[in-house]
Amino acid sequence: MAGGLLLMLGGQLALGQLVNEWLFVGIGLALFAAVVGLVQQRYLWYLGVFTFPLSINLEQYIENSIGISVPSDLLAVGLLLLLLLSLRRHLPAWGHAMSHPLSRAVLLWLTWMLFTGFTSAQPVVSIKYFLSAFWFAGAFYFGSLLFLRREAEIDRWLLVLVPSLAFVALFTLVRHAAEGFSFHSSFTIMQPFYKEHTAYAASLAIPFIIYLVLWLQGERLGRFGRALLAVAAGVLALALLFSFTRGAWLGCVAAVAFWGLVELWRRWRAGFWGLGVLAVLGAGLVLQLNWSPKPQRDKRKGHEEHLKSVIDTESDLSNLERINRWVAAFNMIAERPLFGFGPGAYTFEYARYQESSYRTPISTNQGKLGSAHSEYLLAATEQGIGGLLILLLLYGTSLWVAVRGCLRAATRRHRSLYIALGCALVSYYVHGLVNNFMDQEKLAIPLHLCFATLTALDIYHARRSG
Repeated sequence: MAGGLLLMLGGQLALGQLVNEWLFVGIGLALFAAVVGLVQQRYLWYLGVFTFPLSINLEQYIENSIGISVPSDLLAVGLLLLLLLSLRRHLPAWGHAMSHPLSRAVLLWLTWMLFTGFTSAQPVVSIKYFLSAFWFAGAFYFGSLLFLRREAEIDRWLLVLVPSLAFVALFTLVRHAAEGFSFHSSFTIMQPFYKEHTAYAASLAIPFIIYLVLWLQGERLGRFGRALLAVAAGVLALALLFSFTRGAWLGCVAAVAFWGLVELWRRWRAGFWGLGVLAVLGAGLVLQLNWSPKPQRDKRKGHEEHLKSVIDTESDLSNLERINRWVAAFNMIAERPLFGFGPGAYTFEYARYQESSYRTPISTNQGKLGSAHSEYLLAATEQGIGGLLILLLLYGTSLWVAVRGCLRAATRRHRSLYIALGCALVSYYVHGLVNNFMDQEKLAIPLHLCFATLTALDIYHARRSG
Protein backbone atom coordinates (compact mmCIF):
# COMPACT_ATOMS: atom_id res chain seq x y z
CA MET A 1 0.00 0.00 0.00
CA ALA A 2 2.70 2.51 1.02
CA GLY A 3 4.78 1.68 -2.06
CA GLY A 4 1.77 2.25 -4.32
CA LEU A 5 1.09 5.62 -2.71
CA LEU A 6 4.68 6.76 -3.22
CA LEU A 7 4.56 5.56 -6.85
CA MET A 8 1.41 7.62 -7.45
CA LEU A 9 3.04 10.64 -5.83
CA GLY A 10 6.14 10.28 -8.01
CA GLY A 11 3.96 10.12 -11.11
CA GLN A 12 2.12 13.27 -10.09
CA LEU A 13 5.36 15.19 -9.54
CA ALA A 14 6.81 13.97 -12.84
CA LEU A 15 3.68 15.03 -14.74
CA GLY A 16 3.75 18.47 -13.15
CA GLN A 17 7.40 18.90 -14.08
CA LEU A 18 6.67 17.75 -17.63
CA VAL A 19 4.06 20.47 -18.19
CA ASN A 20 6.10 22.97 -16.13
CA GLU A 21 3.12 23.89 -13.98
CA TRP A 22 3.66 23.73 -10.22
CA LEU A 23 0.07 24.77 -9.44
CA PHE A 24 -1.05 21.65 -11.29
CA VAL A 25 1.19 19.63 -9.01
CA GLY A 26 -0.35 21.26 -5.95
CA ILE A 27 -3.94 20.64 -6.98
CA GLY A 28 -3.19 17.06 -7.92
CA LEU A 29 -1.42 16.44 -4.62
CA ALA A 30 -4.34 17.93 -2.68
CA LEU A 31 -6.78 15.52 -4.33
CA PHE A 32 -4.34 12.67 -3.88
CA ALA A 33 -3.92 13.53 -0.18
CA ALA A 34 -7.69 13.62 0.36
CA VAL A 35 -7.98 10.05 -0.92
CA VAL A 36 -5.02 8.94 1.20
CA GLY A 37 -6.47 10.53 4.34
CA LEU A 38 -9.80 8.79 3.88
CA VAL A 39 -8.04 5.45 3.48
CA GLN A 40 -5.71 5.82 6.48
CA GLN A 41 -4.73 8.89 8.52
CA ARG A 42 -1.29 7.42 9.17
CA TYR A 43 -0.55 7.38 5.42
CA LEU A 44 -1.47 11.05 5.19
CA TRP A 45 0.98 11.75 8.02
CA TYR A 46 3.70 9.85 6.14
CA LEU A 47 2.85 11.81 3.00
CA GLY A 48 3.36 15.04 4.95
CA VAL A 49 6.75 13.83 6.20
CA PHE A 50 7.81 12.77 2.72
CA THR A 51 6.69 15.89 0.84
CA PHE A 52 7.62 18.83 3.06
CA PRO A 53 11.13 19.18 1.51
CA LEU A 54 9.44 19.20 -1.92
CA SER A 55 6.74 21.78 -1.12
CA ILE A 56 6.54 24.98 -3.15
CA ASN A 57 5.47 28.39 -1.82
CA LEU A 58 2.88 29.78 -4.24
CA GLU A 59 3.70 33.37 -3.31
CA GLN A 60 7.09 33.00 -4.97
CA TYR A 61 5.71 32.00 -8.35
CA ILE A 62 2.13 33.27 -8.63
CA GLU A 63 1.56 37.01 -8.37
CA ASN A 64 -0.97 38.13 -5.73
CA SER A 65 -1.43 34.56 -4.49
CA ILE A 66 -1.87 33.68 -0.83
CA GLY A 67 1.38 32.71 0.87
CA ILE A 68 0.82 28.99 1.35
CA SER A 69 3.15 26.11 0.64
CA VAL A 70 1.82 23.29 -1.51
CA PRO A 71 1.36 20.55 -0.49
CA SER A 72 2.66 21.05 3.09
CA ASP A 73 0.00 23.51 4.28
CA LEU A 74 -2.80 21.57 2.64
CA LEU A 75 -1.62 18.28 4.11
CA ALA A 76 -1.22 19.76 7.60
CA VAL A 77 -4.70 21.31 7.56
CA GLY A 78 -6.26 18.17 6.10
CA LEU A 79 -4.59 15.87 8.62
CA LEU A 80 -5.53 18.13 11.54
CA LEU A 81 -9.17 18.27 10.42
CA LEU A 82 -9.34 14.49 10.11
CA LEU A 83 -7.80 14.08 13.57
CA LEU A 84 -10.29 16.55 15.08
CA LEU A 85 -13.22 14.80 13.38
CA SER A 86 -12.15 11.58 15.11
CA LEU A 87 -11.40 13.37 18.39
CA ARG A 88 -13.41 11.00 20.57
CA ARG A 89 -11.32 8.06 19.40
CA HIS A 90 -8.01 9.89 19.96
CA LEU A 91 -8.86 11.73 23.18
CA PRO A 92 -7.61 9.06 25.64
CA ALA A 93 -4.19 8.89 23.96
CA TRP A 94 -3.93 12.68 23.73
CA GLY A 95 -5.02 13.06 27.37
CA HIS A 96 -2.16 10.80 28.43
CA ALA A 97 0.34 12.67 26.28
CA MET A 98 -0.73 16.09 27.60
CA SER A 99 0.81 15.28 30.99
CA HIS A 100 4.31 15.26 29.48
CA PRO A 101 6.41 18.41 30.11
CA LEU A 102 7.15 18.89 26.41
CA SER A 103 3.45 18.75 25.51
CA ARG A 104 2.70 21.37 28.15
CA ALA A 105 5.49 23.58 26.81
CA VAL A 106 4.10 23.34 23.26
CA LEU A 107 0.59 24.18 24.51
CA LEU A 108 1.89 27.15 26.49
CA TRP A 109 3.81 28.39 23.44
CA LEU A 110 0.67 28.20 21.27
CA THR A 111 -1.54 29.80 23.94
CA TRP A 112 0.77 32.78 24.41
CA MET A 113 1.07 33.20 20.64
CA LEU A 114 -2.72 33.35 20.35
CA PHE A 115 -2.98 35.86 23.19
CA THR A 116 -0.37 38.19 21.70
CA GLY A 117 -2.19 37.90 18.37
CA PHE A 118 -5.11 39.82 19.90
CA THR A 119 -2.82 42.60 21.18
CA SER A 120 -0.95 42.77 17.87
CA ALA A 121 -0.16 45.87 15.83
CA GLN A 122 -1.03 43.71 12.79
CA PRO A 123 -3.99 41.54 13.99
CA VAL A 124 -4.74 39.91 10.62
CA VAL A 125 -1.08 39.02 10.08
CA SER A 126 -0.79 37.64 13.61
CA ILE A 127 -3.91 35.48 13.47
CA LYS A 128 -2.79 34.01 10.14
CA TYR A 129 0.64 33.37 11.69
CA PHE A 130 -0.97 31.64 14.68
CA LEU A 131 -3.18 29.46 12.48
CA SER A 132 -0.14 28.34 10.51
CA ALA A 133 1.75 27.47 13.71
CA PHE A 134 -1.35 25.75 15.12
CA TRP A 135 -1.98 23.43 12.20
CA PHE A 136 1.67 22.38 11.95
CA ALA A 137 1.89 21.74 15.70
CA GLY A 138 -1.48 20.00 15.67
CA ALA A 139 -0.67 17.74 12.74
CA PHE A 140 3.01 17.03 13.34
CA TYR A 141 3.35 17.23 17.12
CA PHE A 142 0.01 16.14 18.57
CA GLY A 143 -0.84 14.05 15.51
CA SER A 144 2.56 12.37 15.53
CA LEU A 145 2.03 11.30 19.13
CA LEU A 146 -0.83 9.08 17.95
CA PHE A 147 1.17 7.38 15.22
CA LEU A 148 4.40 7.04 17.22
CA ARG A 149 2.74 4.84 19.83
CA ARG A 150 4.18 2.01 17.76
CA GLU A 151 7.94 2.15 18.08
CA ALA A 152 8.53 0.93 14.54
CA GLU A 153 7.02 4.19 13.24
CA ILE A 154 10.03 6.11 14.57
CA ASP A 155 12.33 4.26 12.19
CA ARG A 156 9.83 4.58 9.38
CA TRP A 157 9.37 8.34 9.48
CA LEU A 158 13.14 8.78 9.47
CA LEU A 159 13.50 6.51 6.44
CA VAL A 160 10.50 8.04 4.64
CA LEU A 161 12.20 11.45 4.86
CA VAL A 162 15.46 10.21 3.31
CA PRO A 163 14.48 10.03 -0.39
CA SER A 164 12.79 13.43 -0.70
CA LEU A 165 15.42 15.33 1.23
CA ALA A 166 18.25 13.59 -0.62
CA PHE A 167 16.50 14.44 -3.91
CA VAL A 168 16.40 18.14 -3.02
CA ALA A 169 20.06 18.04 -1.96
CA LEU A 170 21.14 16.28 -5.18
CA PHE A 171 18.99 18.60 -7.30
CA THR A 172 20.73 21.58 -5.70
CA LEU A 173 24.22 20.10 -5.91
CA VAL A 174 23.86 19.31 -9.61
CA ARG A 175 22.65 22.84 -10.40
CA HIS A 176 25.34 24.32 -8.17
CA ALA A 177 28.04 22.25 -9.88
CA ALA A 178 26.97 23.76 -13.20
CA GLU A 179 27.72 27.16 -11.63
CA GLY A 180 31.14 25.99 -10.44
CA PHE A 181 29.94 25.85 -6.81
CA SER A 182 30.28 29.63 -6.69
CA PHE A 183 29.52 31.47 -3.47
CA HIS A 184 27.19 33.96 -5.15
CA SER A 185 25.00 31.31 -6.81
CA SER A 186 24.60 29.42 -3.49
CA PHE A 187 22.04 31.96 -2.26
CA THR A 188 19.15 30.86 -4.48
CA ILE A 189 20.33 27.76 -6.35
CA MET A 190 17.95 25.55 -4.28
CA GLN A 191 14.83 27.18 -5.68
CA PRO A 192 11.97 26.32 -6.15
CA PHE A 193 12.10 24.09 -3.06
CA TYR A 194 13.66 26.68 -0.74
CA LYS A 195 13.66 30.46 -1.03
CA GLU A 196 17.26 30.90 0.09
CA HIS A 197 20.30 29.08 1.42
CA THR A 198 19.95 29.58 5.18
CA ALA A 199 16.55 27.85 5.48
CA TYR A 200 17.80 25.14 3.11
CA ALA A 201 20.87 24.50 5.25
CA ALA A 202 18.92 24.52 8.52
CA SER A 203 16.47 22.01 7.06
CA LEU A 204 19.33 19.75 5.97
CA ALA A 205 21.16 19.94 9.30
CA ILE A 206 18.43 18.42 11.48
CA PRO A 207 18.04 15.07 9.64
CA PHE A 208 21.74 14.99 8.70
CA ILE A 209 22.73 14.93 12.37
CA ILE A 210 20.05 12.38 13.24
CA TYR A 211 21.19 10.08 10.42
CA LEU A 212 24.85 10.53 11.27
CA VAL A 213 24.45 9.79 14.98
CA LEU A 214 22.22 6.77 14.42
CA TRP A 215 24.66 5.38 11.85
CA LEU A 216 27.70 5.96 14.06
CA GLN A 217 25.90 4.40 17.03
CA GLY A 218 25.12 1.28 15.01
CA GLU A 219 21.39 1.85 15.34
CA ARG A 220 19.23 -1.21 14.65
CA LEU A 221 17.58 -0.29 11.35
CA GLY A 222 18.57 -3.32 9.35
CA ARG A 223 21.25 -3.54 6.68
CA PHE A 224 19.21 -1.57 4.14
CA GLY A 225 18.27 1.11 6.67
CA ARG A 226 21.85 1.64 7.79
CA ALA A 227 23.10 1.80 4.20
CA LEU A 228 20.38 4.30 3.33
CA LEU A 229 21.21 6.50 6.32
CA ALA A 230 24.93 6.37 5.48
CA VAL A 231 24.33 7.46 1.88
CA ALA A 232 21.85 10.15 2.95
CA ALA A 233 24.24 11.50 5.59
CA GLY A 234 27.00 11.74 2.97
CA VAL A 235 24.76 13.56 0.47
CA LEU A 236 23.42 15.95 3.09
CA ALA A 237 26.92 16.64 4.43
CA LEU A 238 28.08 17.64 0.94
CA ALA A 239 24.97 19.78 0.47
CA LEU A 240 25.57 21.48 3.82
CA LEU A 241 29.16 22.20 2.90
CA PHE A 242 28.17 23.92 -0.34
CA SER A 243 25.23 25.78 1.19
CA PHE A 244 27.77 28.38 2.42
CA THR A 245 25.62 28.87 5.54
CA ARG A 246 27.81 29.75 8.52
CA GLY A 247 24.99 29.41 11.05
CA ALA A 248 24.28 25.83 9.97
CA TRP A 249 27.97 24.93 10.09
CA LEU A 250 28.32 26.33 13.60
CA GLY A 251 25.12 24.58 14.60
CA CYS A 252 26.58 21.24 13.52
CA VAL A 253 29.76 21.94 15.48
CA ALA A 254 27.64 22.77 18.54
CA ALA A 255 25.70 19.51 18.07
CA VAL A 256 28.92 17.49 18.08
CA ALA A 257 30.08 19.36 21.20
CA PHE A 258 26.72 18.64 22.87
CA TRP A 259 27.05 14.95 22.03
CA GLY A 260 30.57 14.87 23.45
CA LEU A 261 29.52 16.60 26.66
CA VAL A 262 26.58 14.25 27.24
CA GLU A 263 28.71 11.19 26.57
CA LEU A 264 31.48 12.47 28.83
CA TRP A 265 29.00 13.16 31.62
CA ARG A 266 27.42 9.74 31.18
CA ARG A 267 30.67 7.82 31.25
CA TRP A 268 33.22 9.89 33.14
CA ARG A 269 31.49 12.59 35.13
CA ALA A 270 34.73 13.55 36.87
CA GLY A 271 36.38 14.26 33.52
CA PHE A 272 33.54 16.60 32.56
CA TRP A 273 35.13 19.45 34.48
CA GLY A 274 38.51 18.81 32.87
CA LEU A 275 36.90 19.23 29.48
CA GLY A 276 35.49 22.55 30.66
CA VAL A 277 39.03 23.77 31.43
CA LEU A 278 40.23 22.63 28.00
CA ALA A 279 37.32 24.45 26.37
CA VAL A 280 38.30 27.70 28.08
CA LEU A 281 41.92 27.28 26.97
CA GLY A 282 40.78 26.46 23.44
CA ALA A 283 38.63 29.59 23.33
CA GLY A 284 41.66 31.63 24.36
CA LEU A 285 43.70 30.16 21.50
CA VAL A 286 40.94 30.92 19.00
CA LEU A 287 40.96 34.56 20.06
CA GLN A 288 44.65 34.69 19.15
CA LEU A 289 44.03 33.64 15.55
CA ASN A 290 44.28 36.20 12.80
CA TRP A 291 40.66 36.99 11.91
CA SER A 292 41.54 40.07 9.88
CA PRO A 293 38.57 41.34 7.81
CA LYS A 294 38.82 41.52 4.04
CA PRO A 295 37.30 44.66 2.57
CA GLN A 296 36.55 43.12 -0.81
CA ARG A 297 33.59 40.77 -1.21
CA ASP A 298 34.78 38.01 -3.51
CA LYS A 299 31.87 36.11 -5.01
CA ARG A 300 34.11 33.06 -5.24
CA LYS A 301 35.50 33.15 -1.71
CA GLY A 302 36.21 29.77 -0.19
CA HIS A 303 34.87 28.00 2.86
CA GLU A 304 37.71 29.18 5.11
CA GLU A 305 37.15 32.85 4.33
CA HIS A 306 33.40 32.46 4.62
CA LEU A 307 33.71 30.85 8.04
CA LYS A 308 36.12 33.52 9.23
CA SER A 309 33.61 36.18 8.23
CA VAL A 310 31.32 34.98 11.05
CA ILE A 311 32.87 37.58 13.37
CA ASP A 312 33.65 40.21 10.72
CA THR A 313 31.52 43.22 11.68
CA GLU A 314 33.49 45.76 9.69
CA SER A 315 33.20 44.70 6.06
CA ASP A 316 30.86 41.70 5.83
CA LEU A 317 27.60 43.13 4.47
CA SER A 318 25.49 40.22 5.71
CA ASN A 319 26.74 40.70 9.28
CA LEU A 320 26.26 44.46 9.12
CA GLU A 321 22.65 44.10 7.96
CA ARG A 322 22.06 41.49 10.65
CA ILE A 323 23.24 44.02 13.26
CA ASN A 324 20.90 46.60 11.75
CA ARG A 325 17.95 44.21 12.19
CA TRP A 326 19.01 43.42 15.75
CA VAL A 327 19.21 47.10 16.66
CA ALA A 328 15.72 47.60 15.22
CA ALA A 329 14.51 44.62 17.26
CA PHE A 330 15.94 46.03 20.49
CA ASN A 331 14.24 49.37 19.79
CA MET A 332 10.94 47.56 19.21
CA ILE A 333 11.32 45.54 22.42
CA ALA A 334 11.92 48.75 24.35
CA GLU A 335 8.64 50.18 23.03
CA ARG A 336 6.49 47.08 23.57
CA PRO A 337 8.27 44.88 26.13
CA LEU A 338 5.26 43.00 27.54
CA PHE A 339 3.31 41.63 24.58
CA GLY A 340 5.36 42.70 21.58
CA PHE A 341 4.06 43.75 18.17
CA GLY A 342 2.31 40.47 17.48
CA PRO A 343 3.31 37.19 15.80
CA GLY A 344 4.51 37.75 12.26
CA ALA A 345 4.49 41.55 12.63
CA TYR A 346 8.24 42.25 12.75
CA THR A 347 8.65 42.36 8.97
CA PHE A 348 5.94 45.01 8.63
CA GLU A 349 6.98 47.16 11.60
CA TYR A 350 10.77 47.16 11.90
CA ALA A 351 11.58 49.72 9.16
CA ARG A 352 10.82 52.79 11.30
CA TYR A 353 12.91 51.40 14.17
CA GLN A 354 16.12 51.20 12.14
CA GLU A 355 18.86 53.65 13.06
CA SER A 356 20.59 55.51 10.27
CA SER A 357 24.06 54.76 11.64
CA TYR A 358 23.45 51.00 11.27
CA ARG A 359 21.71 50.97 7.89
CA THR A 360 23.50 49.26 5.00
CA PRO A 361 23.21 49.32 1.19
CA ILE A 362 20.79 46.38 1.41
CA SER A 363 18.57 47.87 4.14
CA THR A 364 14.94 48.40 3.10
CA ASN A 365 11.78 50.13 4.25
CA GLN A 366 9.50 47.70 2.45
CA GLY A 367 7.18 45.63 4.60
CA LYS A 368 7.76 42.42 2.68
CA LEU A 369 11.44 41.69 3.11
CA GLY A 370 13.55 40.22 5.87
CA SER A 371 13.15 39.35 9.49
CA ALA A 372 14.99 39.76 12.78
CA HIS A 373 17.76 37.26 11.92
CA SER A 374 17.42 35.71 15.37
CA GLU A 375 14.79 33.27 16.64
CA TYR A 376 15.13 34.71 20.12
CA LEU A 377 15.04 38.41 19.28
CA LEU A 378 12.10 37.76 16.98
CA ALA A 379 10.16 36.09 19.80
CA ALA A 380 10.85 39.02 22.14
CA THR A 381 9.94 41.55 19.45
CA GLU A 382 6.70 39.90 18.38
CA GLN A 383 5.50 38.27 21.62
CA GLY A 384 7.25 40.28 24.32
CA ILE A 385 9.61 39.12 27.03
CA GLY A 386 7.02 36.50 27.99
CA GLY A 387 7.20 35.05 24.50
CA LEU A 388 10.99 34.85 24.67
CA LEU A 389 10.87 33.10 28.05
CA ILE A 390 8.30 30.60 26.78
CA LEU A 391 10.40 29.88 23.70
CA LEU A 392 13.44 29.29 25.92
CA LEU A 393 11.29 27.06 28.13
CA LEU A 394 10.19 25.02 25.08
CA TYR A 395 13.73 24.64 23.77
CA GLY A 396 15.17 23.97 27.22
CA THR A 397 12.51 21.35 27.99
CA SER A 398 13.25 19.49 24.76
CA LEU A 399 16.97 19.31 25.58
CA TRP A 400 16.26 18.32 29.17
CA VAL A 401 14.07 15.45 27.93
CA ALA A 402 16.78 14.38 25.47
CA VAL A 403 19.62 14.48 28.03
CA ARG A 404 17.58 12.84 30.79
CA GLY A 405 16.47 10.11 28.40
CA CYS A 406 20.03 9.48 27.23
CA LEU A 407 21.35 9.21 30.79
CA ARG A 408 18.53 6.96 31.99
CA ALA A 409 17.80 4.78 28.95
CA ALA A 410 18.20 1.05 29.59
CA THR A 411 18.88 0.15 25.95
CA ARG A 412 21.44 1.39 23.46
CA ARG A 413 18.72 1.91 20.85
CA HIS A 414 16.77 4.37 22.98
CA ARG A 415 19.93 6.14 24.11
CA SER A 416 20.93 6.58 20.46
CA LEU A 417 17.54 8.04 19.57
CA TYR A 418 17.56 10.47 22.49
CA ILE A 419 21.05 11.79 21.74
CA ALA A 420 20.42 11.98 17.98
CA LEU A 421 17.27 14.06 18.48
CA GLY A 422 18.98 16.23 21.10
CA CYS A 423 21.96 16.93 18.82
CA ALA A 424 19.66 17.78 15.91
CA LEU A 425 17.74 20.27 18.04
CA VAL A 426 20.96 21.84 19.32
CA SER A 427 22.04 22.47 15.73
CA TYR A 428 18.82 24.40 15.12
CA TYR A 429 18.87 26.30 18.42
CA VAL A 430 22.43 27.52 17.80
CA HIS A 431 21.60 28.44 14.21
CA GLY A 432 18.57 30.29 15.60
CA LEU A 433 20.90 32.80 17.27
CA VAL A 434 21.60 34.38 13.88
CA ASN A 435 18.59 33.35 11.76
CA ASN A 436 14.92 32.53 12.28
CA PHE A 437 12.84 29.86 10.54
CA MET A 438 10.12 28.68 12.95
CA ASP A 439 7.48 30.35 10.76
CA GLN A 440 8.44 28.16 7.77
CA GLU A 441 6.97 24.70 7.30
CA LYS A 442 10.38 23.44 6.12
CA LEU A 443 11.63 23.78 9.71
CA ALA A 444 8.40 23.66 11.71
CA ILE A 445 7.62 20.12 10.55
CA PRO A 446 10.98 18.48 11.40
CA LEU A 447 11.12 20.35 14.72
CA HIS A 448 7.66 19.10 15.73
CA LEU A 449 8.58 15.60 14.60
CA CYS A 450 11.66 15.71 16.85
CA PHE A 451 9.58 17.02 19.77
CA ALA A 452 6.94 14.32 19.23
CA THR A 453 9.52 11.54 18.98
CA LEU A 454 11.13 12.60 22.24
CA THR A 455 7.72 12.66 23.94
CA ALA A 456 6.70 9.29 22.47
CA LEU A 457 9.96 7.72 23.60
CA ASP A 458 9.38 9.03 27.11
CA ILE A 459 5.74 7.98 27.36
CA TYR A 460 5.50 4.76 25.39
CA HIS A 461 8.84 3.14 24.67
CA ALA A 462 11.98 3.94 26.66
CA ARG A 463 12.78 1.70 29.58
CA ARG A 464 14.64 3.34 32.46
CA SER A 465 17.79 2.16 34.16
CA GLY A 466 18.35 2.76 37.83
